[in-house]
Amino acid sequence: KSGEIPNIGFAGHYVSYRSKRALSQPMLTKYAERFVLRSCSQGLYLGVNASSSQIEVRDSVEDAWLFHTHEGAVTHARWIGEVHGETPDVVKLTV
Repeated sequence: KSGEIPNIGFAGHYVSYRSKRALSQPMLTKYAERFVLRSCSQGLYLGVNASSSQIEVRDSVEDAWLFHTHEGAVTHARWIGEVHGETPDVVKLTV
């Protein structure tokens, strides 16, 4: 698929993300804020592979893992930092 970087995970590792909520199911909120995660060392964005649910590096913000709350983005950034030793930046997207 276009935009995917096969066989490359965050910091060379894969993290499986499994949730009770399907990745494609939107979170409903009254706020239009959107956040993504960006690798500090690589300057690239993090996305979730739709097939494997693994976190992967993405070139484009359009392909990045989208968060609807700052709290959700920060929580996931901290979890990734605990596993990989590098906490990604949380980036707020402008409309």
